[in-house]
Amino acid sequence: MKHLNKIVFLFVLFLSTKAYTQIDVRNDTRKFLVPEVDSLEKFVKLNKIDYALLTYSTSNWISIDYGFYGIIKKGQEYYLIRLINIDYFTKKPILKVNQKKLAELEAKTYLKEIASAEAFKFSKEDYHKLPEYCPIKGDTINYESIKDGGTSHIFEHTKTSKKGIDTYAPSFYLERCYPFNQEYGILKGFVNTYDKLTELVEQTFKDDPIRLR
Repeated sequence: MKHLNKIVFLFVLFLSTKAYTQIDVRNDTRKFLVPEVDSLEKFVKLNKIDYALLTYSTSNWISIDYGFYGIIKKGQEYYLIRLINIDYFTKKPILKVNQKKLAELEAKTYLKEIASAEAFKFSKEDYHKLPEYCPIKGDTINYESIKDGGTSHIFEHTKTSKKGIDTYAPSFYLERCYPFNQEYGILKGFVNTYDKLTELVEQTFKDDPIRLR
């Protein structure tokens, strides 16, 4: 009976360890965790990540913090992850990592809802061709109206490719311009992917607030 109990204990311990397995993010790769596609690709490869879908944003305001939100796969395991590169340009930068292991079905359900393929149906160039000005019932919405809106980015890494797309204030233009100017409809997939993934990660780690300027 003691022998059986020991086996059961070890089996439960194994399951518990597997359930809480965390990926190690190499601290020396922090320098690549910046809002540039080529640098992010190096970060992903050096950490031996097989798949990554990340969202992040940039703005006209000076910032020394960089935040990334995503779903990644390493080996056979999926994770929700939040990576915050705090005080990047200072002498004592901090890499803050939050992660949560996902069951495969859970991860695939999230990825289906996030639908990154819809966002990547259009290229970075397609998004950048959208006019900064759009007429709305005799008025005009333009860049000056939302100059502090910020640029949203989506990055996807697979074993065979890397892709990065971005556009300025997509939610604003989709909400305000699309009803009157159908060309802005290409933003639907982008906004869905960016918003759903970012909000999912933020909600998951809401009890561990971070400092971002």
